[in-house]
Amino acid sequence: MRFAETLLILAGIAALHAALVLTGVVPALEGGQVNLFDPDSYTRLLRVAQLHATGRWYDPVLTALNAPAGLELHWTRPLDALMLVLAAPLSLALPFPAALEWAGLVMAPALHGVAALLLWFGSRPLLNRAERALAVLLFVALRAPLGDFVAGFSDHHALVMVLALGQLAAFLNGRMAVAGAAAGLGIWVSPECLLLLPAPLAALALGWVRDDGDATRDGVRFCAGLLGALAVGLALERPPAQWLMPDAFRLSALHAGLGALLLAAVGAVSLAARRTHGPAGRAFTALAAAMGAAGAAWLLLPGLFANPQDGLDPVVRAYLLDPVGIEDPLRLAEVNWGDLLLDAGPVLPALLCAGVAAARGPAAQRRGWLFLLLALLLMLAYVLFGKARGLHFLALYQAIPWSAATVRLWRHGGAAVAAAALVGGGSWIAGAALASTAPPPPPAAECRYGPVTPHLPPPRPGETVLSDLFDGPELAYRSGYGAIGAPYDLNAAGIRDTQALLLGDPRSGTVRRLLEERRVAVIVLCRGRSPDVERELRDRPRSLLALLHRLSPPPGIEPIALPAAEAQRFLAYRVAR
Repeated sequence: MRFAETLLILAGIAALHAALVLTGVVPALEGGQVNLFDPDSYTRLLRVAQLHATGRWYDPVLTALNAPAGLELHWTRPLDALMLVLAAPLSLALPFPAALEWAGLVMAPALHGVAALLLWFGSRPLLNRAERALAVLLFVALRAPLGDFVAGFSDHHALVMVLALGQLAAFLNGRMAVAGAAAGLGIWVSPECLLLLPAPLAALALGWVRDDGDATRDGVRFCAGLLGALAVGLALERPPAQWLMPDAFRLSALHAGLGALLLAAVGAVSLAARRTHGPAGRAFTALAAAMGAAGAAWLLLPGLFANPQDGLDPVVRAYLLDPVGIEDPLRLAEVNWGDLLLDAGPVLPALLCAGVAAARGPAAQRRGWLFLLLALLLMLAYVLFGKARGLHFLALYQAIPWSAATVRLWRHGGAAVAAAALVGGGSWIAGAALASTAPPPPPAAECRYGPVTPHLPPPRPGETVLSDLFDGPELAYRSGYGAIGAPYDLNAAGIRDTQALLLGDPRSGTVRRLLEERRVAVIVLCRGRSPDVERELRDRPRSLLALLHRLSPPPGIEPIALPAAEAQRFLAYRVAR
């Protein structure tokens, strides 16, 4: 039975992604070539290709970006290793670059299948078959998590979602060491997964306060699994000379130190458990341990609780973080309520169901429901007061209680059927109605540069391409040139120089100096104009960007002849050296 269920789920996921690609909704195979989803995906291919070519596992500097100096990325290696594993069998029939492209194409859908299986099998302690089926359908259908799993999205977000679901499945099934290890692996992939720690630890603490005798033992197992995964990750991610180096951007001694403090705190509670009686005494002990661990982390692990983005160069915030928006809290005054209801509409009935089940459900299930309630509350607070990107986590945790509420109301019959319909579909009906009346967003000025790069002159060593900030990684991957601009927190120099070149007056010494220092050999631009580009062209009519769009390049910059089809979509220029 399990084998048949596994095949059915995987076949459904494969059919969904095949339909999205074949209908062009996800243009992953447009134009007869592999097209990846966004700049991060092409940067990942550049990074994995460099690792494959050099074997320098510990080298975080990607030479193809912020060229010719190179860009130190704060990304970690687990996803790189996964892509190499996926590319290995494909490379038996294809050249390695093509095998790597196909690995980038299928990686996220493959992880989508793993995520759906984890939800299906992991939710058995709380849900019956009908409820589990509805939970999987919700998780697969919601746009926020689906965006992490579309074909061609070779980024870490899909792996983070799988590890979050792995933690949830292990926790619900009483495998606390595995749940802790999943959280530790998540932190290794991205420190944002520190968000995976409060809900399970708080659920165990509240369970112990309510006289769950196994909670302290399970807490020790959870923290032991967490520390073990963090220690292994630290040993594999960094060379021994950096094991004690603090770094809030990627896995470091800060995170391993937190795991050790949590294990010590939970261990202390476990030792005191036999001598602690009554809810009040247990609550005091748990609170004292939590405050002790937090205080020790504050003193011994400076920077752990700071937002690394607070100290970024202002140019990064102006040209990268602010336009993207997901690094800021969800602004309810500005939000598109139709989209929000489509993404997170089930959260309120999910909260209500999880709260009732945690208080009044079967004793064996209460810990799991309490975990889901706390996780939903934490992620809702994170979305409203932390970062809007937490919608992905919110969608993950609402699937189980929402499906339970819908199916159980439906089975009561009568008036409950109407309530079930409202709970199950009301948010999407309202969201679709609001989305249909909202003004359409401005058209995206997207270009996929595969058709134009074969017509560029072959790069010489050290030469770079100048383009839009968000197009640099794809051009670097497809053309072999280095790229100056790349949309990353640590690329302040590349962002600043890209904007200075494109928005500066080419008659100025600054533009001429940067063209020489950055060894710019070609300039490639998309003819499509976003609202931002239109504004810059209007406000800076003498800028290099405006002159190139008007087909009036300054001296020393000459057009590159392109075939008619490509000339309608791209602008390409050669820079005399």
